[in-house]
Parts: sequence; C-alpha cells; structure tokens
Amino acid sequence: APQLLGSSAPKPHALSASRPRARLSAPQLLSPLAPKTLRSSTPMALRMAATMDPGATGEQVAEAEEGVRYLDSEEFKSLQEELTDEEGGWPLASLFELSGKNLAEVIVDAYPPEDLAGKRVVLICGKENTGGCGLVAAKHLKYWGYNVQVVYPNRNPNEPFRGLVTQLKNLDVEVNIGMPGTANGMGLIVDAIFGSEYQPPLEVSWEIILKQLNNPEYFGGVPVLSVDLPSAWNADLGPPVDETPSVEAEVLVSLATPKKGARAFQGKHYLAGRFIPPRMQFKYKLKLPEFEGSKGFTLLDAAPPLSEEEIEEVKAAQKKAEAERLAKLEAEEAARKEAEAAANAPVGSTKMGGPMPGVWPEPEPEIDEALKEALQQGARIVGEKRQGWNMEIKNFIFASVLPLGYESSYPPHKTKISKLIFLAAKALDEKGFDCLDILGEGRYMCESAFDEYNDLGAGKVMRAYAKMYKQQDDDLISTALLEDVDRIIEERGLPEDLEAPPPQPFYTMADKWEIAIEGPDGEITEAAARPKQKVRILMNAWLAANELEEQREKYEFYVPEVPKSWKTGPVADGELEIGETGLLDGYTLMVREKEA
Repeated sequence: APQLLGSSAPKPHALSASRPRARLSAPQLLSPLAPKTLRSSTPMALRMAATMDPGATGEQVAEAEEGVRYLDSEEFKSLQEELTDEEGGWPLASLFELSGKNLAEVIVDAYPPEDLAGKRVVLICGKENTGGCGLVAAKHLKYWGYNVQVVYPNRNPNEPFRGLVTQLKNLDVEVNIGMPGTANGMGLIVDAIFGSEYQPPLEVSWEIILKQLNNPEYFGGVPVLSVDLPSAWNADLGPPVDETPSVEAEVLVSLATPKKGARAFQGKHYLAGRFIPPRMQFKYKLKLPEFEGSKGFTLLDAAPPLSEEEIEEVKAAQKKAEAERLAKLEAEEAARKEAEAAANAPVGSTKMGGPMPGVWPEPEPEIDEALKEALQQGARIVGEKRQGWNMEIKNFIFASVLPLGYESSYPPHKTKISKLIFLAAKALDEKGFDCLDILGEGRYMCESAFDEYNDLGAGKVMRAYAKMYKQQDDDLISTALLEDVDRIIEERGLPEDLEAPPPQPFYTMADKWEIAIEGPDGEITEAAARPKQKVRILMNAWLAANELEEQREKYEFYVPEVPKSWKTGPVADGELEIGETGLLDGYTLMVREKEA
C-alpha cells in the first residue's frame, strides 16, 4: 500500500478502568407489566431452558449468572448454522433485517440525531454478513432522519444484498464504491466491513481504507463505531499481532453474542440482536443479559482479557492457517506460470504475435462493474475541477481506484486504471498541483500489466508516462521506463508499435476470401478462395499463372509481418487450410526464391 498514506501509531487495547460500568439489565428496568417470573435475577433463557431440560443443574445455573460468555469463532459459526437451518427457521434476510435494525438503534443511543445535526453518517460495508447488517442499518437511519452515505466497494451480487442496495437508492441514499473525498461534514463512521468474518491477509484495497481511517490527514479525527469487531481484528485473539492496520473504534456493537476477540476492546461495548432462542442460549451457555423493555440492545460490562495460554493457542492456529494459505498460493502461481509457458511456446518456426489466448484470467464481474463506475466518477471529478477537486481526485484514486487494480487479476483492468491516473496527473500538473504521488502509483500499475501479462496497451501507457516524467524533469525514470518497454518487446518478440494483431478468425464453408499472391518481382495475382480450402490451391494458382509448375521447389510461400496477423512466417505445408496459415480476407500471400 502507498507509504505516503501513513498511519497513526496503534493505540493500546488494554481495558480502561475509568470507563463507566455497563448498564446490565436489572429487574427494576423491566416493564411494570412484565410477569413477576421475569423479574428475578436469573436470566430468562436459562430458566426457560431448564424447564425444557430437566438435567439442568444448580451449578449450571450459577455459572450462567457469572457473566456474558464470549464465543470463539467455531462456536459462533456453529450457532449461526443452527439459527439458519430448517430447525432454526431464520432466513438470512430476516437476520439481516433484525440485526441491522438493532444496530441502527444502538447508533441512535450512542450518537443521538441532535448530536449529529448537519453531519453525515458514513457506513462502510463489506460484502459478507457484517456488511449486509450495515446496509440495513443505513436504511433505518435514513428513515429516522440521519444524513446517511454508504461506501460499498466490493459488492455482493447475491440476494439480499442486491435488494438492499436498491432499497437504499430508492431512498436517495448515496451508495458509492469509494471513500468521500474529504472528512468535512462527517460526524460518524460505521465500520461494517469484516466484523468477526475477517481472514488474513488484509486485501490492499481495504488496507488503504483502514489506514485512512486512522490517519488524521484523512478521516482519523472522525469517531468510529465498529460492528461485531473492529475490522482486521481476529475473532478469537483480538487486535492484530503483526503490522496489519486495524480500525480504532470508540464504540463496539457485538451482534447476537460477543466474540472472544472482543475481550480486548477498551471502549463502550453494546450487545445488539435479540433473537437467539432459549434452547440455543442454554446449549452454548451464552448467559446473555436481559434486555430492557422492548429494546433490542444493551450495554455490556467489561470482560476479563484473554489468558496467556489462550493467546498462544490462537497464535499457533493463525500460524498454521497462514502456512496453508501460502502453500495454496504457491501452487496456484506455479500452475499459472506453467499454463503461461505452454501458451507462449513456439509452434515450429511460426512466429506468434500478441498476447496469447488462455493466459489471462477472466475478468471478475464485480470488479468489472465497479471499475466502470469508478472510471466514470473519476472522469467527472477531473472534468469538473471544482473547488478542492485536487484533493478529491487524489483521495478518490487512493481509496477507490487503486484498490480495484490491486484486486483484479485481469490485465486490461490495470491498464484502464493507469490511463485514468495518467489523465488525472496531467490535469493536476496543468493547474500547478503536485502529481508525482499518483503518477508513481499509475506507473506501477501499467508496468505490472505489461511486464507480467504482455498487455500491449499497458506498454503504450508506459511510453506516455515516460513523456510525463520527462516534463517533470525526471530523466532517470523517463529513460528507465522506455528502456523497460524496449527490453520486454525484444525479449518476447512483441510488435515494436505495440499494436495487437487480429485474433485467429472463425470461418465456415460458406465464407469466401479475396487473397492476393505477390511474386518475387512484385507482380500480383488475384485469387478468390474459401478459408476452408487447402492453401496449396493458392500456391498452384500462382505457379500455373507464371508457368512455373516444374520449378515448385525453388519457391517459398509465406505470410508477411505487415499487415499484422495472428500468425506470420513460412507456409511450408500445403495441406493446411487457408484460414490456418495466418492469412485473412484481403491479405497477401508472399512468394520468394529459396536461398541456396
């Protein structure tokens, strides 16, 4: 990730002794209309479960009253599966709606509308369940009068996510792929990115956003409320033990149950989501506090931190998972290189031109769609040049455009992004603003697409960047870029003008091509043939027209390099179909005398 973004020093996560004690639900807080049996100090779920399970012991009752239990990741995964299976009866969309509404209620409690009057609430949503709850919360906050904006970079194409985005747009809520250009007017950031679903490593796109959230030059001064866990925290261990950036939140909202990693959180901690049935509460020994009246949330007391033994166990599990992940990546990279080598292998003496089919991966539909939207938005910002546009375009590129390029494995995506960055840098330079920071990022993007994947368009963009650096009086980088382009062209036999040759054509028996045959003296013989016919028909036609049938062995037929074709060079096998030689409709088959 770009070094220039910086990051404020990580804050300690020790529990704060000065934090106000959480308001656990007490009997006097219950509605006066509630039955007397619900006003005792024993959690209702335990009493109900005990009646269903006669084996419940007094020891279990005592254990249930010690405090809320923080589940580890495996336990919570199992609980989720039970909630949504046939016996649990909860559709995913229903869980989203209830959890998201309870989350919105917490936001109202922690940040009342009057405190955020005239300010925006920006909800950053991931593509999994935590992000879905964030989308629902945004909808309810809009209903309740908040000024809401949603940042949703990596969109989930499935339901209920698609429907939620449609609902938000129908409410005139902005749903953007990138962070706002400035923190001005921003009153609260809701971190609904990963929650307890985070799996390392942190994607570059999210790494940039998380660094911006902590950096005072970007959004570091805006309060953050995190959903389930601060993003990039481990569900079992808590804050990262390495240099991975993570969200520094002042409020945490655990959904359904608190997770073991949340024991390291030092701020105000809510529990939201009032839907776990008593039998599951008893099975998992959740010890959930009772909720006040009809509320779907409550404040939690501080929990004891993880023991050294628990920390070591989680670290060992993390280390094992990381080793397995790296081994998988190495195997995938080896397979990719093998496929690329096979696709680029020479075929006889024939010279193949341009990017080889089958080497590039298919473009990811989600990134493809997000990139189209980002390019349109970026072009609009560059074109408008309104007040503050210089910082807006830089923030937009770092937060929204570059992450798409890092995530995509489709080279033309990287090339398109490098073109947009070049245009933005050129516009900044023309107005006297510094552009070297984004210029460097765009240069790296097109270098990657050209050097790693032979994207000829990226090579052209590299030449444009070389000219731009020349204008910036940086002859060193300008010269290095041009030398890199020339080296790659020479090493891989790419066309010097970086124009891609046409692909191998698709043809049928019904097609008819006009082919010219040019002899050594420049005399041209016109012929009409079907691409499915053998190329010897063209050879024999030229030999007959020039009365050279008896001297067939003296001449060589070949497809020239100009005009470009998907295949060039000698045509030695007369039994090839015309369409297999590299000839195309309107092309010329050349004839020359063989060297002695």
